[in-house]
Amino acid sequence: MDRPRTPSLVVIAYDATKDRGLHELRLTVNGVRKWGDILSRGDTIVFLGVLDKVLHPLGYQAKPRLDSIETSIRAVEEAVRKKVDGYVNMLLRSAQQCEDQRVTIKVKVIAGCPVKQVILQELMACNAAWVVLDRHFKRYLEFYLTHIPCKIAVIEDSLAVEVVRAHQIEDTDTVKHKRFYSMSKPVPVFNCQRCSAYIASLESPQICLKPTQGKLEPQRIKGRNQRKKLMGAQVQEPRERIVQKKESKKGRKIHLRIAHCFSCIASEHEGARKIIEVPGEE
Repeated sequence: MDRPRTPSLVVIAYDATKDRGLHELRLTVNGVRKWGDILSRGDTIVFLGVLDKVLHPLGYQAKPRLDSIETSIRAVEEAVRKKVDGYVNMLLRSAQQCEDQRVTIKVKVIAGCPVKQVILQELMACNAAWVVLDRHFKRYLEFYLTHIPCKIAVIEDSLAVEVVRAHQIEDTDTVKHKRFYSMSKPVPVFNCQRCSAYIASLESPQICLKPTQGKLEPQRIKGRNQRKKLMGAQVQEPRERIVQKKESKKGRKIHLRIAHCFSCIASEHEGARKIIEVPGEE
């Protein structure tokens, strides 16, 4: 009798110094799902972002070395946190789609250099079954084919996913571990209608959520300044409910921050408790 298959990790390694769009991340997830050999039921996708430079408080780009006095730990923490929150926001819809296969998505961002060392060390530590390399990492492909034991795929310039090596290797060198700063979060799956409407609003530059008689309904945004302000809002993680009021000439406006979705309380994901900024009028 065959033993049940053990869930495995599929790591998608990105260059976190590059700006990523919602369309690119979604195409990558869809490309991985289309390859039946890469992703199976019960697996976990880890979006691994590698940040090999951060903005120093003095205004210049610096290498995030924890053992260097030139590195600002606070600047590194802030840069990593922003990247994690940004990836989580853009992967909300993909996490819902993967739920049908019982596949979960997790985001992890590591600040460190060199990039090859960071990726190799993380893959060895988590014992990944597959790694999907960002198209910006293809220049290191020969190194990865030699040193990475797991199966390898790459993201092409067309954003299509192509398998490079469909088998694992055993003869790899021992990895010398270095200290890197990292942060990780699971991408929550919201199953209620209210949160689905919110996720849809994140994906459209023209739509936002507006509280109407106690419900959250999508409303069209009018004005370029308002659109820019709303699209800049990110999912954060405070634990309390906050209500802020602002006065204006046209009347009083309320900015609601909902600490968690009460319809999703039963979700097994800790990430279900997120803050959602919803503009509206009283």
